[in-house]
Amino acid sequence: IADPHNTFSGKTQMEPKRRAVVSSYAAHFSPPANNKYMDGDVAAFHTSAVIRKVRVDIPSSPFYGRLDFAASLPNRYNPQDLLHDRITRVKYGASIQFHNFVKKLIDRLKKYQSRGIEVLNAPAVAKDKVF
Repeated sequence: IADPHNTFSGKTQMEPKRRAVVSSYAAHFSPPANNKYMDGDVAAFHTSAVIRKVRVDIPSSPFYGRLDFAASLPNRYNPQDLLHDRITRVKYGASIQFHNFVKKLIDRLKKYQSRGIEVLNAPAVAKDKVF
């Protein structure tokens, strides 16, 4: 237990690097206005735009490894072959995986707060914002 004095008093804290990424992502992300679900390639481009803004705010983070690897891959984008080309799936799937990682952190934060656990220095995330 990292901080037993907090745990036993109903408090916890988010690791600082995760907090910074979640805070920036929540500030820059806006869901699509016209529909709730986006196709894979549209979602990848949408999240990539958000991630570029996050990386301006937080240039160095241990969570960018897969994104950096995907950026180093050759661009072989072909909408007809998106599901069959492994390199293309990795290249465009990394941003969606990063979005899912941040969304899971946000969901966990909201879950803790709904259970009455005080998250110290919690990033500001609107309760009704959809990710």
